[in-house]
Amino acid sequence: MEQIFNESKTFKQLDEDPTIQQEDKLQRKLLHLKNIGFLTDSEYKFTRPVGSQPGKAYGLPKIDKDGV
Repeated sequence: MEQIFNESKTFKQLDEDPTIQQEDKLQRKLLHLKNIGFLTDSEYKFTRPVGSQPGKAYGLPKIDKDGV
């Protein structure tokens, strides 16, 4: 897994997780749409993200492959 993540063309290391900032930005946009009447209360509650967390990567060994 470490070899995969060290590949600089595919992944880059971030100093901090942008998930919370993106969630906040989306929440503010949805609230604005609700306030101008574009979304109903129920639509707003249904689409509003709460408690977002970043994805987690994991790897499993390929037990059916020789030499891996």
